[in-house]
Amino acid sequence: MEKGVRLPLFHYSGKQVCSISTWDGLVRSEIHRVKTLEDRRCGGWMVDERPKSVFWEEDDIEKMHGVGSVLGRTLRTAGISLVRDFFILDDNDMVEMVANEDNGYLTIGRLRRLRKMAIDGAIPGACPHSTVDHRTASNPYMARYGDNWEEQIKKAADLAKYCCVKDLVLFINEETKKIFSGTRFASNYFFYHDALTQMTDKRCVTWMEAQGIYKHWIKPELGCNDEIWGNRKDGKYVKSTRYAKRPVGNSPELNPLDNSCFRDTRVNLSLNVAATWHLEKGDSRKFSLATPQEITKSLERLWNPSDGVCPSFARILEDVKRIPNSCLLIAKNGGKIVPGLCNRNGHRQPKKGGSRCEYKHHKSFEKIGVHHSIVGITKELYEKEKEAFFQNLDQKSAMTDATVEFSKGV
Repeated sequence: MEKGVRLPLFHYSGKQVCSISTWDGLVRSEIHRVKTLEDRRCGGWMVDERPKSVFWEEDDIEKMHGVGSVLGRTLRTAGISLVRDFFILDDNDMVEMVANEDNGYLTIGRLRRLRKMAIDGAIPGACPHSTVDHRTASNPYMARYGDNWEEQIKKAADLAKYCCVKDLVLFINEETKKIFSGTRFASNYFFYHDALTQMTDKRCVTWMEAQGIYKHWIKPELGCNDEIWGNRKDGKYVKSTRYAKRPVGNSPELNPLDNSCFRDTRVNLSLNVAATWHLEKGDSRKFSLATPQEITKSLERLWNPSDGVCPSFARILEDVKRIPNSCLLIAKNGGKIVPGLCNRNGHRQPKKGGSRCEYKHHKSFEKIGVHHSIVGITKELYEKEKEAFFQNLDQKSAMTDATVEFSKGV
């Protein structure tokens, strides 16, 4: 059975879709930046794997609890540099060390506590753990995050502004595959996308072919677009192969989204915003255009595959089924633009007898695109406005009657 379906939205708000080559260049720049970080600014790129509050006999004395850089430097000056040096330290040595130290950091009591800590707490031998410096790896992100490194590098400041075309293509393919799963088209599904430059790039095409995705993209067949003839300014015809094997670009008559579904979504969004304008800020039922985040949230609710409302499944199916007829008309017209088939601003040319959007029958709130979560609110608002309208009408009528009576009296 044929049916229209809304698939999940792909989010890249605030980002620029870039080619594979551009993305790889950004990745290389970010890896170079990490590899050249200074020690004091390296953050989690240098990791000490040794357990905290544990030290070994061969450790530097500063690994002991309570020994900082100043005390450590003083102890090394006095001849104590490793933890094991405390093992052979007797009271006479301590007295001599205190007497020779001028700053007062060393006391008999402190030295005895450190000696006891070393004898009681030191683990024999040297520390088996090492400090890992991911900056020294050829790919610091892979060394630090493993198989998840590509997701982590996307969060870097210089990459967060971009979206690789690979992510877009993978999303389109996976969501299309899911919707056809379990049908006779499970392995023979197709998706359509216009000629986005980043997708028609040679490197992207090669990658899509290697991934087995390219064959699922609807493209010109049987030599269509292989040779395009056009007029030059001097009046001579010239041939171009620039568009060979490439999908058409901004052609709304062949793309239901460009044709009317995007317009439906904009109109429907405005309708739901108007229906909830009176709700308080922060109300989960409110549709708002106040910020980019609020717009995204509102569009997600309208477009939700399961409980959204726009574009309607019937509208999607209706538009998709118009495409074969559009193709025949274009072919009949020699591949040229067919006047009246579809213009470029999201509105269809009106036909005789009225526009397609004209409603012949009264429709419910649900059918005109009010989201189910606010139908009750919309009905209440409608009744309130209707009551106010008739009250105002009655008041004007009463004023008119009073004016007539006054005129008669005069």
